[in-house]
Amino acid sequence: MTKAKTQADPTPTPTPKWQSVSWQKKDQQFARIPSQWRLPQPPPSSVTNYLGLPRECGLLTETELDITENYDATALARAIRERKRTCLDVTTAFCKRAAVAHQLTNCLTEIFFDDALKQAAELDAHLDAGKPPLGLLHGVPVSLKDMFNVRGYDSSLGLAALSFKPASHNSVLVDLLLRSGAVLYCKTNVPQALMALDSHNNVFGRTLNPINTALTAGGSSGGEGALLAMRGSVLGVGTDVGGSIRIPAMCDKLYGIKPSDGRVPYALVEGGSLPGAAKVGLPASAGPLAHSLRDMDLFFQAVSDQKPWKFDPDVVPSPWGTVPSVPARKLRIGVVRRDGVIEPLPPIARLLDEAKIKLQKAGIEVVEMDIAPLFSQCHSLANALFNVEGANAMFDLLESADEPLSPWLSTRLKRRKMARFEKLQELHGKRERLRKECLQMWRHKSGEIDAFICPVAPHPVPPIDRWNGAGYTSSFVLLDYAAGTIPVRSFTEADRKGEMESKPLGSWDKVNRDLWTGFDRTAYIGSPLCVQVVAPKLQEEKLTSTRAYTETECSASVIMDEDRCIYMESIVDRLINLTSAERTAALTHLFNLRTAAVEDLSDLEDNRRHWDTVLSPSTQPDHVKDLVRDLTQLTDEELSTVNSQVSERTSVANEQALQTADEKERAKLQAQLASSARRARESYIAAQRGLDMQHKRRLAEKMKDIRDAIERGVNTNEDVTSLEDVFARIEQDFWEHYPISKEGSRVENEGR
Repeated sequence: MTKAKTQADPTPTPTPKWQSVSWQKKDQQFARIPSQWRLPQPPPSSVTNYLGLPRECGLLTETELDITENYDATALARAIRERKRTCLDVTTAFCKRAAVAHQLTNCLTEIFFDDALKQAAELDAHLDAGKPPLGLLHGVPVSLKDMFNVRGYDSSLGLAALSFKPASHNSVLVDLLLRSGAVLYCKTNVPQALMALDSHNNVFGRTLNPINTALTAGGSSGGEGALLAMRGSVLGVGTDVGGSIRIPAMCDKLYGIKPSDGRVPYALVEGGSLPGAAKVGLPASAGPLAHSLRDMDLFFQAVSDQKPWKFDPDVVPSPWGTVPSVPARKLRIGVVRRDGVIEPLPPIARLLDEAKIKLQKAGIEVVEMDIAPLFSQCHSLANALFNVEGANAMFDLLESADEPLSPWLSTRLKRRKMARFEKLQELHGKRERLRKECLQMWRHKSGEIDAFICPVAPHPVPPIDRWNGAGYTSSFVLLDYAAGTIPVRSFTEADRKGEMESKPLGSWDKVNRDLWTGFDRTAYIGSPLCVQVVAPKLQEEKLTSTRAYTETECSASVIMDEDRCIYMESIVDRLINLTSAERTAALTHLFNLRTAAVEDLSDLEDNRRHWDTVLSPSTQPDHVKDLVRDLTQLTDEELSTVNSQVSERTSVANEQALQTADEKERAKLQAQLASSARRARESYIAAQRGLDMQHKRRLAEKMKDIRDAIERGVNTNEDVTSLEDVFARIEQDFWEHYPISKEGSRVENEGR
């Protein structure tokens, strides 16, 4: 007689197919990172800014840090052409830093470092043989969004069903980049099937924003944005059909351009849909993300040089530079403040005001443009055209691997019937009517509009999965205009102020306001604030030129090597983040150090020991000491530029604070500003009194020697004429930016 069972047989739950695929892909990624490039442990959960971790982890050499931090793509290409850097050294540095960036932010999908190092060695051999560079990108590492096909590697789009199915061919753009000499070394993460404005999928997981891990990295080119922000890439390629280049660029303080359809080849790109499906809805386009304005031009010129219209029938035969970038007349730039659907939050509105003032100061004519009635129609029509296929191809792929929708998509997406022909005809008819009507926006009573600025989004960089609508970006896909993101500055304490007085325009606007009224605004501090610049169809040259006039951090018109732009910007940010007292102490300490440099310190090591001694008092926090050390590496011209930018930004913040304060607070704040001005003035005078004319002459000579020894690989022929000139300039700048009343002028008179 069979014994009765007392409990059910333990039957293990089978592992879903998609989960097994995910584990295998992550194991594959791990195996492709050399053991000596692996971090010993993740950062503590209390650390939310990862930007400094590649330098602090100890895995990169000083040379590798210099290569990845102090060059943009244009400077790297030049250094390689001039044989100051080898392709192999540059590629090794970026592969290693990309490995570190991935371990921190989960930004990569496919890793092919070994192939890249082999290619770099071949490119070096090409130059060693006396042959000319292959193209403008010879030896420059370029990262790619996951959907670009690279022979032998997956283009999975974060879907299990497309994993472990390596491409048998390259995308057309990939071939053209290789012909231009680019070194391809990795592909980057995307949201599930590219259908979200964050970057999370079931196969690879979520990409984090390295500026603030509590905020979104954006999508769908979110992996590119995070990798570039971590300096694990110097030039990346993304795609954009609703904002997927411009949104990650905003989240990660980058430049990014969505060109018009047909300007950059898009053939043989994996989209997870049936062939030709993109022709039914809205066309996606490929474009660059980078750290500098001139790298945008480098990308477009490099691609154009390969005559892409010969390889992709959809590309317009339009060599780069055939459209005049700047008209002979005075530039005329528009300002578009709202789309009529979602009202921008206070810091975004202020940013447009600041940009307008900046443009006017540059001598550019600025006109206000109210296009909300047209803009709002674009918003709704773009949303309708996104859904014409019904997501059927994606659901087929998901179901084939038993894969669920990601949490964000699960509440927003479901399988629908594909739109009927009559519906498609109606939607595209509306699109053509709108495109024709919108042509009038470029004609103003005062003349032709060259470009206009508007928000990238109606809110700052939001928390994870909280991006609210893409109307400010998708509308220009519908109209097929060229559009780009420009980083302007970071969100400050003063930006927390301001309230929305009008009533919500609708449900989208109500959700947007919750990001302001129902959220701790301190989380936004330090996040990037950006504007969008829009130019007419196929006029990307005009767009890149216009961008230079709206930059405030790293202007293309600043007379200095653009290699230093990014470094200078970081110095300004660090100074801004100091308290007023810390900033005064840092600047005072800097000039005391320059004074001390005239002592008989025979070599660099002596100087460094002396500086360590001077900077050792416990009253100096570590972050102030580190900043002063970095300031000592700036030339006088660079220091003057930093001082001007800091003064401009603090003046704006102070003015905003004064405007929003009540009468009692305003009087208190004015007194504090005057007191800070007097203290800083006293410090400058005290430093100046300590020098006689002989020391000033000796200092001019000694500073040049020290600077040449300290500036790691940064060459400068600029000499310091005399400390007297330095102080004269500082005093002039100081009193221009920090005027005080006659009652506060006693220190000035005594100092003289």
